Amino acid sequence: MPKNHSIISFEGLDCSFKETNFGSFVDSLHQTRDKSGFEIHTESFPRYGYWAAKPAECWLNGYYDRNILQHYPMAINSLYNLDRMDYWLRKDANGITNLDRLDDKEKFHYFVFDRYILSNTIYNPIHPGEAHVEDIIFNTDEFSIPRPNIVVWMRMKSFDVLANLVAKKQNKDKNELDIDFLRHVWERSEMIIHSDLFKKTNIKLFVVECLYANNKIRPRYEISDYIWNSGIAVPN
Repeated sequence: MPKNHSIISFEGLDCSFKETNFGSFVDSLHQTRDKSGFEIHTESFPRYGYWAAKPAECWLNGYYDRNILQHYPMAINSLYNLDRMDYWLRKDANGITNLDRLDDKEKFHYFVFDRYILSNTIYNPIHPGEAHVEDIIFNTDEFSIPRPNIVVWMRMKSFDVLANLVAKKQNKDKNELDIDFLRHVWERSEMIIHSDLFKKTNIKLFVVECLYANNKIRPRYEISDYIWNSGIAVPN
């Protein structure tokens, strides 16, 4: 990645305050924009409403047979990767793509995402059997999907707290309705953030604890202030 661009993705399990803190971070970034003159590009994935996100939406809403497709995790990954690929390669009214903007040598470009590739990687290749860190595949290069510079992982260290938050959520998708699936995903995420996976991929992992030591939820303003003051918005 050129040093005058930064791709920052907010990742985490369902109900881990990703969207809230993604929004707070982007708001703070916009407040400093006039001073620096950089460009800000944001997106939440999956991009519901775009044709490229429709296959992932069908998977989440149960239109595809879960018992069959869950045994083909790379197929599920491809449903999500199609959406990401479309984001980078879709031309705007001027014929410019976001991939073109990565090559812009005149301006600094921030790309800040609510979910990107890590959540996809954690949620999908877990069937059948137990998962291992070496099973992780960032199969994005084949889709012309750039890897992030920084992953902000919103960590819920207690599965019970996470499950309680998910239980209170309205309009759950098929993943959120499957408690055994959620526990498997949570165990996988804990394994990954304690591994050396990110050292091997040159992606900086920034883990944000959403719970205190006693498993009480940290106030959201405290979490957002912590993220902004961490320095991840400062270009490398």
